[in-house]
Amino acid sequence: MMQIDDNLYTLFARHAAATPDAVAIVEPDGTTTTYAALAEMACRVEAFLVARELPAEAPVGVLMHRTPATVAVLL
Repeated sequence: MMQIDDNLYTLFARHAAATPDAVAIVEPDGTTTTYAALAEMACRVEAFLVARELPAEAPVGVLMHRTPATVAVLL
């Protein structure tokens, strides 16, 4: 159930846990990425930032081509 103070990542993580095999992204060439794969990518990005001791809420610049990895970084 959605709570008024849920952030985007919380909502995404809840949906990914409930429907891990559902398609989250469809690329122009037809390649798909599931919610489970996207959540895993987002967790790897988080681990990368945490390992560098980046404080919570610190701004991070993003310059990437549009790919599923871009979505993971933004999450």
